[in-house]
Amino acid sequence: MSIKEAESSIAVLEAELAKLDAMDPHADELRLQIDHLREEAMLQLDAWATEGTAPTVLDDPYLTKNEDGTVTGGLRSPQLDVPVAHYYEKPLGSVFSTTGTMVPFTSEELKAAYDGYADYAERFDAALEKLVEAGLIRATDKAYMLKYRDSKAALFEESPAVLEMGPDVAPIDEALDAAGRAKDDVIISDLDATEVESGVQFVSAEAMDALDAAISAAEAAKESVTSQADVAAAAEALNGAVETFRAAIQTGAKEETPPKPDTAAIDEAIASANEAQNGIDVSDLDATEVESGAEFVSSAAMEALDTAIRAAEEARDTATSEADVAAAVEALNGAVETFEAAIQIGAKEADPA
Repeated sequence: MSIKEAESSIAVLEAELAKLDAMDPHADELRLQIDHLREEAMLQLDAWATEGTAPTVLDDPYLTKNEDGTVTGGLRSPQLDVPVAHYYEKPLGSVFSTTGTMVPFTSEELKAAYDGYADYAERFDAALEKLVEAGLIRATDKAYMLKYRDSKAALFEESPAVLEMGPDVAPIDEALDAAGRAKDDVIISDLDATEVESGVQFVSAEAMDALDAAISAAEAAKESVTSQADVAAAAEALNGAVETFRAAIQTGAKEETPPKPDTAAIDEAIASANEAQNGIDVSDLDATEVESGAEFVSSAAMEALDTAIRAAEEARDTATSEADVAAAVEALNGAVETFEAAIQIGAKEADPA
């Protein structure tokens, strides 16, 4: 197909789509109903690809239809679960569609489905909150959904202004989310940083208690606020507490104790030193006064080796590196060599019979 033929085909398709949209005056509204769901899905897809954060998993991902043709299962929306219209997967009377069809309820159907606008609004809000809690729509998009809800008041011939639906508490929800994230992976410890494991983030018990109290206050405010000013004040207070909490986070800096070195070589050197002393007498006499053939050393030589052995035993208990072990072994082996060099042999002449 040539470029010219392709452009011609696209023009024909666009013209056909325009005709289909004209057949359904609700086409734009159908598109708008999924905008925020689609946006959250794209954000979760991005987080999955860049951060490894798995997206929300649907409880019932399979699509089916109920008796009146409405689709159940899959990704939900308040407009679908609390409807004011019938929804079909293609325009009525057409075999081609990109948007589906929306057919508003008759007044009789509205009356059968809801006990007035207040009932509709309450059920819509409950469905919306489920979406937010499930992570399928951002809390910041609630305002748009609530505008959609209010726009349907005219269908019930009521004004949303007199229903006192209350202020939008989304800013408090966002502050609560931020507070929860601030506590992630932070432990409580009143020790000095040098006594907390290296790399571990911690705060004092007082700092954690302060944030928990601020969270409780925000949760209470969420249920009692009567104006957007109250909402803003509660959110600001909690956000301030989160900042204070983050500033109080410390990082552990405890020095790791190096592993104790292998001291087997010192044990071997000590055993050799003890062996060198076996059978050696101690005498400060001249060799001519010591029994002939007896091996002996002076008391000073024996004491020197004993001292070297005690030093090696202490080094065995206190060495912190292989270098310490090597130095202790070398010192004791040197003392043994000195001791062995000091050994004399008695040469006392036997008395004549």
